[in-house]
Amino acid sequence: MIIYNLTLVSLPEIQMEVLTEIKSNYIPGLQKSNYGASYKVMKILSGEGNESTFALQVSFENQDNYISFADNYEYILLEEIQKKFPNQVMPFATLLEEL
Repeated sequence: MIIYNLTLVSLPEIQMEVLTEIKSNYIPGLQKSNYGASYKVMKILSGEGNESTFALQVSFENQDNYISFADNYEYILLEEIQKKFPNQVMPFATLLEEL
């Protein structure tokens, strides 16, 4: 299982708007495009100042499915976040493999 983890650090005053956007638009877009096997939004609890930090996790059955997502959709997702929340959200991605 491959997990794409997109951590989003937002300004505290827009945290709920960002969460709503992720849950209402980005996850349904991923589902409609058939990218990923499962989708989760997680609150980041560790570290100081993480009150407005959360992660979108997309699980893929295999590396090929992830590569298809990365080649065709990841840049769109990141671009949409930057357009909707310019200079208000800092996204950064990590790729994980379940052992």
